Amino acid sequence: MNKEELITALDSMTAPDLGLLIGDLKDKWQIETPEMPQFEQQQQVVETVEEPTEFDVILTSFETAKKVPIIKLLREVLGLALSDAKEASTNLPKTLGEALSKEDAEALAAKVKEAGGEAEIK
Repeated sequence: MNKEELITALDSMTAPDLGLLIGDLKDKWQIETPEMPQFEQQQQVVETVEEPTEFDVILTSFETAKKVPIIKLLREVLGLALSDAKEASTNLPKTLGEALSKEDAEALAAKVKEAGGEAEIK
């Protein structure tokens, strides 16, 4: 077999087969090669981050001087009686809305801020 025939034969081999052939030749002829760093092919994993479609609005705090507007807000948003709204204002955090659209959640949070409270959108 001449050089051209050898190259043609090697061209028809798969990469794993060539790797085995090289290993066999090294063993047969006792060839030692310096360690080469192995570079792993890194796959870049692209994670699709889905933006949530439902949000909760939670009243977290309010200024003491703004208790009356907050109680009015609780009555309006949650449909509570006056006594229940007063009690809810003392037991924070209080969920004001669940599974709201982003626009509705932002609007409700703006109402809370306007009344003197702090709201968190989750």
